[in-house]
Amino acid sequence: MSGPGESTGESPGDGPGPAPGETHFHTEPSPPARCLLTSQAVVHQATDPEIAVWLAADPVQAEQARRHGLHSLIAAPLKARGKDLGVVLLVRHTASREPFTEDDLFVTENLVARAAICMDNARRYARERRPLPPSMYRAPAPDSHRPYRTYSPHPETWWSRPPR
Repeated sequence: MSGPGESTGESPGDGPGPAPGETHFHTEPSPPARCLLTSQAVVHQATDPEIAVWLAADPVQAEQARRHGLHSLIAAPLKARGKDLGVVLLVRHTASREPFTEDDLFVTENLVARAAICMDNARRYARERRPLPPSMYRAPAPDSHRPYRTYSPHPETWWSRPPR
């Protein structure tokens, strides 16, 4: 189900659901919501009772599962440095030959952990590369008795100059 003010229009090829760039909220009994709450990746088959409860509470997901022939899924939390970044939901359907197994869960957990670190590094890099406000480049006018400091955006380039 989409949140307030968000479209539930057709996604390309997926049917009802959020369009690219929109947010989709999963109901509490869903594997994505539970894996985010517990920080544990899970693997489920379509016949598991948890899946029946989830699909009964989320008609949009139930319709997509029915239409595509969902037979197994993995939900894994994207977590880096103690922060929750989201959830990865992998689904296998009738076009796939075999359901997910515990081995697939192990590989997914490792892959998602690495992806989360990469995403967090990219987020941190973008934050650090933002330009500083002009007030950070110049110190106030020097006091006649004290040196002042000027900042350059290049690493390790603080200069202290004596007053003139």
